[in-house]
Amino acid sequence: MFWLCACETREDGSGDDAYAYFARLHRAGQLCPAKADYTRIKAELFARVITASRNNAANLIRDAHARSGRDLPFMLADEVQGRLHASSDDELWIAISRQPATAPDWLNDRLVMLIFAAFDEAVSATESEQRADWPTGDLAYHEVAKFFL
Repeated sequence: MFWLCACETREDGSGDDAYAYFARLHRAGQLCPAKADYTRIKAELFARVITASRNNAANLIRDAHARSGRDLPFMLADEVQGRLHASSDDELWIAISRQPATAPDWLNDRLVMLIFAAFDEAVSATESEQRADWPTGDLAYHEVAKFFL
């Protein structure tokens, strides 16, 4: 990530030299990103993932049904990995990766539930449940839900 912390014009030898300005900001603790900056980034990431979930769910569900019986990997907002599996016309499974090597550290339970909700809404499920299994075998480090259509 690149942070632009300050900008100013520079004129060598001038009384308001940019380098002196940057040094003052640094001494005052105002040059580095603050907690509010990181909070905003996290909120923006959440919003991008939720928007991607809502915008892509219907097409991903259609594609999963076209590949019935096989997993369909997907990525939301270039951040969150998941997979869908349509085991029949009346069942759809979704898994969101929580694998430590690939899942972002900000991916929490609340965001996973919001992703599930976007897919639930897109598929108009009559019922859904969280599961610890996956239709094609073991799927470690994933949050899984099954929708009944």
